[in-house]
Amino acid sequence: MKRFPVRATAAASAFFVATAFSGIGAATAAETRGVGTSKATFSLLSLDLGDGGSLLNLDVLLDDALSTIDSLVATPNAFSKLSPLSLTSSVVPALNGITAGLPSFESRTPGGQGEVKGSAFDFSKGTGNLPLLGALGGVTGLVGGQLIPTSLTSALDDKGARSGLDAALANLSVLNGILSIKSVSNLLGTSAASPASAGDRGVKIDAISVLNLGELLKGLGLDLGNLPLPILNDLLKNLNLLGGLPLAGAPDLLSAVTNLTGVIDGLLKTVTGSSGVVTELVKSVPVVSGLVGTLPTQLPVLGSGGNLTSIIPTTNLLEGTVGNLLTTLQGTLQGLLGGALNLLGNLPLLKLNGADVNVATKAGRTLEDSAATAVANLGGLNVLGIELPGVDLASIGNLVNTVTSTLSGVLSLIDPSLAKLIDLKILNKVTDVSTAGGYNKALASFDVLSLDINPPTGILNVVSGLLNAGKTTSPLALLGGAGVAQPAAALPLIGGNMGLLNGLLNPTGLVGALLEGLSLKIGTMQSTSELAATTVADPAPVLPAAPAPQVTELPRTGTDTGAFAAIAAVLAALPLGVRRWNRRPLSAD
Repeated sequence: MKRFPVRATAAASAFFVATAFSGIGAATAAETRGVGTSKATFSLLSLDLGDGGSLLNLDVLLDDALSTIDSLVATPNAFSKLSPLSLTSSVVPALNGITAGLPSFESRTPGGQGEVKGSAFDFSKGTGNLPLLGALGGVTGLVGGQLIPTSLTSALDDKGARSGLDAALANLSVLNGILSIKSVSNLLGTSAASPASAGDRGVKIDAISVLNLGELLKGLGLDLGNLPLPILNDLLKNLNLLGGLPLAGAPDLLSAVTNLTGVIDGLLKTVTGSSGVVTELVKSVPVVSGLVGTLPTQLPVLGSGGNLTSIIPTTNLLEGTVGNLLTTLQGTLQGLLGGALNLLGNLPLLKLNGADVNVATKAGRTLEDSAATAVANLGGLNVLGIELPGVDLASIGNLVNTVTSTLSGVLSLIDPSLAKLIDLKILNKVTDVSTAGGYNKALASFDVLSLDINPPTGILNVVSGLLNAGKTTSPLALLGGAGVAQPAAALPLIGGNMGLLNGLLNPTGLVGALLEGLSLKIGTMQSTSELAATTVADPAPVLPAAPAPQVTELPRTGTDTGAFAAIAAVLAALPLGVRRWNRRPLSAD
């Protein structure tokens, strides 16, 4: 009897099995899609005075935008919103709530407006229930500036979710310029779609000025006018400011002041306003003595028409002459000391001549398709009058080291414990791309400028010691010793704006608003994007009922996979049947 070839039968069975199951696979093919979220935030200025902002907390130009199609995060939506200003204080209740009536701007889809146009708003004037924003408790210029929100947008459709914001701010000023920012332009965009989630944040900031030396010291309870003259002299030398003073040939301020006060002291000791003392002075100068000896004991005073108006003793005339000389010398001393205080006190602690910053994130279906970038360029920087060139991120570390060293060196001249008073960071960035919880994530953030003032332990003792040392050698003490009436009024007001803040916070009993520390951040921005790749299967195929035995038509093809599966099962068993048939005992015929 003819035998069937086993290998050929098995191959044929395998072919049909594969064909059958591949048909099933095609019918249940799955599609890989993505669901994700993108979020962008920005704060132009955040200032915390005191522990955690207990004395004063100020936030300016806060914005937030989000786009999501991930139902695990929220119902798919998009929004962008802008809050101009927030101001609170635990020690000045009048500050709390005064910004609640400020206009805020929001675009939201669904449930809101897809596009919002904002009008300009002037912080200093306030509206309606905001009469105290520009002036509070006698403090004028508390906050000033103009907000110009151009547009806010949001959208949600079959392409995904999207949001955007375009805003600007001009001439921001806090306490008449203790902190000021000339202008800001602010752009952001977020999107969430199946292929990727993405965020983009761009900011241009022009001319940032933070405190000056006089305001810094005033905030610690120190007036430059009360510091010992040797300290002021060392500061002027270190900062190369002596050339701006009329030193009359003296090598430095200390020598020039010593020369002046020596002459003034001599005159004050010799001339007390009594005729007898003036006579002794006249007799001690031969030329003057001879001249006065030729004069009568009384001199007539003539009017403009030549008429006699009065007669005065000759010694009165001499007293007037010596008094004029003393007044001149006192004015010279006053001008010299006042000029020194102006030079030092008005030095900007930190002035940034512009920054252009951008952060961008993208979360794709794979980690390789995800990215986070942060780029920035910084204009020139002025630290205590020292100009430093603009830099990019590659060389920012060297710049920060230079700035920190300069500040530390100058402040340690006042007292060694102040060397680490200021902690400064410039263009501090973070970028990260990672996978967690089934999501591909991208993060990019920037702080354009971060400045912390951390008074050392025992700062009150430091202040007290400096003030005690200046009781005899400070500009105020020297003017008083030179016979100048009201020496405080004779010197320029240094750090006056900080003095206003000290007065505003007076309920705390602090002699300086900075004694409990300050934390300041300018240009804080962040973009985050995340995407989860999900498998969305097609609907399960519907198998037809088994065909009735009497049906003679050919089996249908396509999705009739049940028939193919049955045939495949039969064919899979066929080789075994053939093998057994071939091995059966043969008949005798």
